[in-house]
Amino acid sequence: MGPLHAWHRAPGLHRRRAAAALSGPLVALLLLAAAPPHAQAAQTGVVSVADGPPFSIIRGDKLLEATKGVRLLAGDLVETQPGNFVVAELPGGAVVAFGPSTRLYLLELADVPTSTFLVLRGWLKLDAHVAGEGGLHRAIGLQLGGGVRQGVFVLHVAEHRDEVFHETGVMTLLLRDDAATRSERESKVTQFFTREDRNPVVVAPRPAAPFVAAMPVPFRDTLPEGLAKSQNAKVTEPKLIREVSYADIADWLTIPRDWRGLFVRRFRGRLKDRAFFSAMDARLSLYPEWTRILHPPPPPPPPDENGSTADRRNTTSPTSENK
Repeated sequence: MGPLHAWHRAPGLHRRRAAAALSGPLVALLLLAAAPPHAQAAQTGVVSVADGPPFSIIRGDKLLEATKGVRLLAGDLVETQPGNFVVAELPGGAVVAFGPSTRLYLLELADVPTSTFLVLRGWLKLDAHVAGEGGLHRAIGLQLGGGVRQGVFVLHVAEHRDEVFHETGVMTLLLRDDAATRSERESKVTQFFTREDRNPVVVAPRPAAPFVAAMPVPFRDTLPEGLAKSQNAKVTEPKLIREVSYADIADWLTIPRDWRGLFVRRFRGRLKDRAFFSAMDARLSLYPEWTRILHPPPPPPPPDENGSTADRRNTTSPTSENK
């Protein structure tokens, strides 16, 4: 029995929507770019399933503890624990699941009406079924990702390797190169993509056996949907734990600059903490945009009686000095 047959025979690995119904044109992918300072956290989702221990969210510069019923906001940095399985229902027709030991960022993007997840580590499954000609829901690691309007894919991000499995529907493969994200191609159902250390993408007709074996078991089933809208659903507030430490955000401070563009404004208030300041200063070469924040340039000299700030000693001619 080949790997493809084993995949189709595995429990719950079935197609929820026939690819034949997905013949509509795919809208062009917008490049991922950081939002301007006035961008608002308008895109939200509601966590409908949270198996395992509470997971954490960094919202603003606060560390929060979260569980079922919590809203997800643009800008949230989410980290799940070992044993977690978290499902969130998103606006615009999509359901997303986070596996155990997963770190991700719900990116703040300008003029993008759907969700974009940056996965730093771990597992994410995205099931989108956008009505009409809505935008793409996207998830991407530091090397590879996918975008869907009507389709399902799984993204796994390891230390040096990103993997994408196109389960059903229509998916656009995304590639990350240096400071830009680009649309690569429309993939075929069951295709499996691997990219390691920014080498060329390796394409296989079906997922590799180690990938299937390591995949979180709940990812093998159709993601639950509609729980957040049921009569018994309750929206809960996350529990405040403390202000973030440097260790909480150190890895996020070094993601590509177009993705971390709002972090200076977001975390600069924590520089009042001496330990935070010292840790930032010791690694300043990793995030040069913080240099002027930690070490502001000296103020200009005060103006003289003529309103000039120039040093008059440098503007005096040699002839006048000898008179």
